[in-house]
Amino acid sequence: MTSSISNSTDPSTQPSLNLQLGFFTALHLDIVVDICSYFDQQDCLTCMAVCRSWYNMIPEYVQSSWATVRFTEKDIKMENKRQTRCLGKHVKRVILNKHKNEQVLHCLFDWGCTKIEHLEFNQCQMNNHDAFLDALEKLGSHLTHLRLRCHDSNIAFLPLFNTCPELTHFTFNVNRSAWWRYNVYNKEPVVSRLPSFQKTKITHLYLDTYMEKESRIYPIFKSCPDLRSFVGPSKWTIEIDYATQDWQYNDVAIDLDKLLELCPKVNYVRNFYTYSDLDNIRDIDAYTNDQECTGLRYLDICEDYGCGRIAQCLSKNQDTLQYLSIRPYDFYDGTTIGYWWSPLFESLQLTHLTTLVCNGSMSDEGHLLIEFINLCPALETLALGHNTLTIDHAAAHSLSTLNRLVSLDLNSFCVDTFCFTTIISRFPALQELNLTFASVPFDLAKYFHHIQHLKHLTLAYVMWIKDDDNDEGNIDKGDETTTTHFFQYLTAHSQLETIRLAQIPHFGPSALLAIASLPTLKTCDIALQDTFYSDGVLHTFASKLRGTAIEKLSLRTTGYVSYDALTALGDLPLLKELYLSSTLIYLSPCKVDGPGLLELLRRTTSLTSVYFGCVVVSKSKEEEAIHFDNLSVLINQAVPQYGVEDINKRELYRPSQMYAKYYSTVIKRRV
Repeated sequence: MTSSISNSTDPSTQPSLNLQLGFFTALHLDIVVDICSYFDQQDCLTCMAVCRSWYNMIPEYVQSSWATVRFTEKDIKMENKRQTRCLGKHVKRVILNKHKNEQVLHCLFDWGCTKIEHLEFNQCQMNNHDAFLDALEKLGSHLTHLRLRCHDSNIAFLPLFNTCPELTHFTFNVNRSAWWRYNVYNKEPVVSRLPSFQKTKITHLYLDTYMEKESRIYPIFKSCPDLRSFVGPSKWTIEIDYATQDWQYNDVAIDLDKLLELCPKVNYVRNFYTYSDLDNIRDIDAYTNDQECTGLRYLDICEDYGCGRIAQCLSKNQDTLQYLSIRPYDFYDGTTIGYWWSPLFESLQLTHLTTLVCNGSMSDEGHLLIEFINLCPALETLALGHNTLTIDHAAAHSLSTLNRLVSLDLNSFCVDTFCFTTIISRFPALQELNLTFASVPFDLAKYFHHIQHLKHLTLAYVMWIKDDDNDEGNIDKGDETTTTHFFQYLTAHSQLETIRLAQIPHFGPSALLAIASLPTLKTCDIALQDTFYSDGVLHTFASKLRGTAIEKLSLRTTGYVSYDALTALGDLPLLKELYLSSTLIYLSPCKVDGPGLLELLRRTTSLTSVYFGCVVVSKSKEEEAIHFDNLSVLINQAVPQYGVEDINKRELYRPSQMYAKYYSTVIKRRV
């Protein structure tokens, strides 16, 4: 980095500290650069307001702080000269929010931001397509990542790609709030530039919108021979389009054969209607980093694509496929029958498949499901469930041993003890078990000690059943004693590190205290919508946790947390994260004792964050001890002593009653 600052230590050139330049002349250049590296953008602007000399010198030393910039339309209209002084070729990423035209792109060019690599538009609208492309062309020579999120206007894709010759990652996400304008994205917009089928460098393509395949999507594929990943329309987008226009599944679902023909290097495909939001897609790099690997490695697809077509794709890619998800289509028309799968398994052997997620009609028939699992000897993660999954004794007995399986997720699962223990015995390396909407036999806990490596257990919305085939209507026959015995036996004969519970029938104080007896426990998350525990129970529970390795604790059933309970929580030597809340926020919010919270912060040596969900802030003087503003004042006064770095208060909702407000509160502290 060049600088006009003299670094000479000759007294004749620096007789005294220059009052205008300050430490710029008093310190060596390397030290000045190091100091300025800690400045954020606001620090830079503040320092530049000190004097003319600092206004001129600061931008030379803070270029790293301005590698990423954000602009709203208001920022462009009210130009900040100090801010624009800090911009230039060192700006690599630009995020634009709610712009209505391309003027911001011209401004970036005028400010010298000509080497932008990442450009993101959020909730923007560019109705003049030619003007947008002309402006983008000025900045496109170095652009590798372009994202248009919640975009409120159509885009001419091929001309856009031609203006950005180095583009490798492209995201286009429609503005879902403008659902009534559903047909705005379907057709190619008219532009003066003729569409070109010039080959692009695009490797990652995400098109979250409904578009015609033949006229729009397939020409894009044709221009992307190096494509590595493709993500099609999301569930949310398709549901909007389904409600506003008439189309069939085959009108919008991408033909996999066509995709693989035009883009032979594709490794990762999420086809039509397989995800909710682009932000939840974080696993692409793991399947596309190997540039030498060809063939499909990740496939997420709806069953309505057709059993035969899916099986054909699996057969062609069975030597490379590592992740497979087969999902049911919510607008299912009844034409896909589960038994169609059976003849298709004969020629398959998915030897490299490590993750299988199966929620389609195949999982309605237990023997078909077992047959398919047996084709995947390298499975590490298995997630099953759709409607009511039943597996009989013969099917369970035919399951092969999977020595690598470490995670099992069963949704809508109903088997007796024999089937469950038989299935579990086939997974000797199992570490994580998740049962959701499952029917669980009373005595199931007795068999958990056979799962020697089990570390993580989730039970959500389960129902206890008697293991008696002759008992009709055997659902939910247990009581609090049954539930307590289940968890007492579980904690006495397992080495669990994580327990997550939601809506467990008859889960009382004794069961809660039984969990606190598990010495290996590190993470505990309990959400029971219909249960509040007394302060005495919470105090005893927190005290017993001292015999565990607890690091993260979440209790979503607290109505009031007293001084004693908070003090006991503060004595937990390893606790890092604490979450206390009430799920019944409309009836009884969570309340905390102010002095107790201060004592918690004073005692703890490990906590980094404390979260209170649905804290009541009452205008009644009778509740001063739990008044949030009172707590905030007390904690702010004790910030240096208790290590508190930040207190964040967010109003959850404003009820019709005028005497109360409800907040979530997050306290961050340093250890």
